[in-house]
Formats: sequence, C-alpha cells, structure tokens
Amino acid sequence: LVYNNAFYDFINYCFLALFEFGGNNGVFYYVGVVLFLCLFLGICLIKSRFRNELVFYVLTFQVIAFPLFDLYHFLYGFIIFLYYILLVRDFKRFKIKYYFTMSFAIFLIIMFVFSDMFNLKFEFYGDKDSFMYMRRVNPGIYDYFMEIENYIDDNIDEYNDNIFIFSGYSYLIKLDMNIPINEYDLILNGNMGFNGSEKIINSVNERCSNEDCLFIVNKDTFQLNKDILNFVKNRYTKIDNVVGFKIYSNKE
Repeated sequence: LVYNNAFYDFINYCFLALFEFGGNNGVFYYVGVVLFLCLFLGICLIKSRFRNELVFYVLTFQVIAFPLFDLYHFLYGFIIFLYYILLVRDFKRFKIKYYFTMSFAIFLIIMFVFSDMFNLKFEFYGDKDSFMYMRRVNPGIYDYFMEIENYIDDNIDEYNDNIFIFSGYSYLIKLDMNIPINEYDLILNGNMGFNGSEKIINSVNERCSNEDCLFIVNKDTFQLNKDILNFVKNRYTKIDNVVGFKIYSNKE
C-alpha cells in the first residue's frame, strides 16, 4: 500500500468512511437495542471472570451490526443472542410455553432475514451479449435495464461523459453498457471515504458548472446518500421519468 501510494486511500475508505455510515443510518432505536445486548453480555462476561468463551463469542458477534444499524444487520446478531439465551437456560425449570415462543421467534427472524434467498419468483437474464446472461435476477429486471439503457443510448452523444447514474443498480447498468466505472457509481453511505458526500457534491457542482450534465436517479436502496440525492433534486431541473428513474438536467 505504501509503495503504491495507496495507504491513505486504504485508511480513508476502510476506516474513516465509517463516520459517514454512522451519521446517515438513521435507525437509532437499533443502536439502543444493540448497546443493551452488548451491556448485558458484557456483564455476563465479567461475572464469569472472562472465562465463558460462549459469551465472549456472542458479544463479539454483535459487531456485525456496526456501523450500519439496519434491520438485517441487527437481526444477524440478535439471532445469535437468542440462541445463547435458549442454550444456557435450564429448560426443566423454564416454562415450556416460553421455550416454544422464543423458538418460534427465532424461526420467524431467520425466515425474514433469508426470505430473499428462498424467493422462488425469479428469471434468468436474457441478453446473450451481456455479462449478466443467464444470471438469476428478479422478474422484470431485463426489461427494466433495457428501457433505461436505451434512454442512456439516446442521450449519450449529447452529454458525453457527463451522465451520472445514482442508483443501487448503477454499476450493473454501466457494466452492461461497457461504460467505465468511476467514483460517482454506487454512492452508498460509507462508500466514499471521510466527508465523501461533500467531495462528490463539490466535484459534480464544479464539473457541471461548465458542461451539460444528465442525472439518472432512483432511490432503490435506503443506503444511497441522501445529501447527494437532495443536491441533485434541489439544484437541477427534472425533465423526465423512465421506469422509476427520475431524470434531471442542468440544461436550460
């Protein structure tokens, strides 16, 4: 990393970027629950004089919820916590109805977390010239991609390299169209380094102050940075809607 002059980028994107995660997840009640679980497990570990390896493993596993406190990351750690509670209880003295209740709760949580894995509604991507050919995708995604890609094709000569795709699918669309990936793709919280959203906004603002720009925006994942999306919405003019994407431009 030092030899390639990439050490700062490593620190910036892998560690300093976590501050942007914490400042934008917005699900603060999960924070409280996770901290309560960690406190409870920490007390159990101290009472065992740090000899209980199971408590230590369950406690350290809670780190999976940090720093993005969303439902999925919270449940991954919570399942292990519930397993620990069931494992250490003496069920001969534990009322059977509570055992079944907690077991059923764990089952529902697991099914919710992994529901997408068991989703039987899918199709295979149909474009033989695409790198995604015959890959498992959600129903309708092929037509979805084709429509937005056709729109980009119709406008790419007019805007040259100044077409910004702000979407959870941005990198797939660009790869499918053989468009180079750059720092403006996948603007998720924590993906852009320390103060990354501010840097992206300043870069876009400077770039589009002298050139025509087109913005293709779809908030299809909650992790997309709100500051950047709001900047585009408030700064530029909405000119079209295409399959759920909002199209903005700075052209008069």
